[in-house]
Amino acid sequence: MKIGRLKICGLQLLLMTISIVLIASCVEEYWPELEGGYEDLLVVDGKITNEAGPYTIRLSKSSSLLNQAYNPLTGAIVIISDDDGNSESLFESSPGMYQTVDIQGVIGRKYKLSISTEGKTYESDYEELLAPIGIEAVSYAEETHKVSETEEIYESGYQFYVSSELAPNPKNYFYWELEETYEYHAPYPIEYIFNGAYHSDGEPFLYHEDPYVMYYCWTSNTIKEIFTQNTAYLSEPKINRHPLHFVQHNEEKMRIQYSVMAKQFIVSEKAYIFKKGLEDLNSDNGGLYTRQPYQIRGNMYNVDNPEEAVLGYFLTAGVSTSEHLFTPPAVITEVEALEWSRTTCFVIAPNVFNKLPKFRQVLNESSPEEWPLYLSHVQALYIYPSNSFYAELLIVHDDFSCIDCRMNGGTTQKPDFWIN
Repeated sequence: MKIGRLKICGLQLLLMTISIVLIASCVEEYWPELEGGYEDLLVVDGKITNEAGPYTIRLSKSSSLLNQAYNPLTGAIVIISDDDGNSESLFESSPGMYQTVDIQGVIGRKYKLSISTEGKTYESDYEELLAPIGIEAVSYAEETHKVSETEEIYESGYQFYVSSELAPNPKNYFYWELEETYEYHAPYPIEYIFNGAYHSDGEPFLYHEDPYVMYYCWTSNTIKEIFTQNTAYLSEPKINRHPLHFVQHNEEKMRIQYSVMAKQFIVSEKAYIFKKGLEDLNSDNGGLYTRQPYQIRGNMYNVDNPEEAVLGYFLTAGVSTSEHLFTPPAVITEVEALEWSRTTCFVIAPNVFNKLPKFRQVLNESSPEEWPLYLSHVQALYIYPSNSFYAELLIVHDDFSCIDCRMNGGTTQKPDFWIN
């Protein structure tokens, strides 16, 4: 049985944004014109924090907007070093992914990244690993938001917020990363399995298996939105209910159980400006020329040619992590529940007891290439002008997504933190 996998996108969001424009207050810094366009540029994505490693640096080459692709950069020499004389060479764990083994971020030390590839050397400036600030709370509120840019469409859902603890210094620069985890189920459990065998009387031999062995799944995703804030102009150095992401009630991931965990990073002002630029760019719904254009440049540069554009940022950040916040399941109607479970599974008949000959015929006409066949029951809702009722259907699965929740990218391994 082939199990589907999620295709995990990385820094491609950044690659798609570099030639789009962004509003900001006046930007005096001058960025040189790029004669070669935005293709085949080095892209750096990674960080070191006070959390235990390993840390991962991802290197790639940018692609054109017309032919978007993730192009990992392999064979590079990647080194993280600090201002106390310590350094570590990273190993390439997979194409374009470079990982540490021993180095541990220490609050108060300064770190830089060095990359040697294709006869060129790239470096970042040293940046101090700042002390983290604790998360006071991650919360949510039930709200209604406009969800269409072109139409007046509003949906209810949960708006998430974050509040920090009081910081010791007046100026602090925050950004947040969020991880969502949710439980979902396969449309139907496995009740019987047919593998081509028959009883002595000619009846198909159906055997049992744990009906829920591939029924319960969990998926964790990093939310792609960027969230930033600072305390430079606040009356006190504390973040209070800063809005994070919004999730609509009618999304399938809200059906069973949904959880959010936040990581709060304290970064330099320069790193904050970079992250803030990406946040503003990705939330810009205006036209191409509604904002003063400038290029979002990070802290990496070519040692021998500083004019060469390098994309991305090597972050040095103090980080604190929230508890996992769980929301109540979305309240849905029976019709919505059936809509969520609708599949292309093969339905034998609305009345199994009157259609046993057809059921046997389907099994008898199946071929070894189709085995095993999975059998289950499903509740179907029929709606008439005057009434509605349920009918029990027997189905034979020729589509594994009907009975294997992993086909939608999740895992049957329940997270340790999950609440039953």
